[in-house]
Amino acid sequence: MDVERESGTVKITRVTIAADLGRVINPDGAKNQIEGGALQALSWSLKERVNFDRREITTRGWGLSDLHVRGRAARRHCVDR
Repeated sequence: MDVERESGTVKITRVTIAADLGRVINPDGAKNQIEGGALQALSWSLKERVNFDRREITTRGWGLSDLHVRGRAARRHCVDR
């Protein structure tokens, strides 16, 4: 990852995932699920925020504009064994 010191902006430059899937019937579907899970985890960690006060959640809008999506993700490389 790269962190811009002045703004605090974080850029993920590489993600490595190891998965032991057993027998896979649909390799494309399995790869998509794994990649999608990784992107969702990064989005939760880096982009999403929930505001709350002493009694309740005060966040009313859950916009998706800042979340990581595949189109904006880094190029992927998959190694199949």
